[in-house]
Amino acid sequence: MATRSSELVERIKADWTRAIQAMKIVSYSKEELEKMKLARTESEVEKCKEIQEREQKSKKSLNRRESKDTP
Repeated sequence: MATRSSELVERIKADWTRAIQAMKIVSYSKEELEKMKLARTESEVEKCKEIQEREQKSKKSLNRRESKDTP
């Protein structure tokens, strides 16, 4: 019986959490949502650039190693 009531409490907490999160989303204006999307895409673009730079550096260092190894 105790486990059943604790499961019910957990379900209610989860429902309230989802409801509160939904209210927060609804409370944002269209401009704020657009800014959030832009911020997210800008950060994704930055991450992609960083990854590309790392890959280029690793390719360059690999090429240097290979050129040193071959006589």
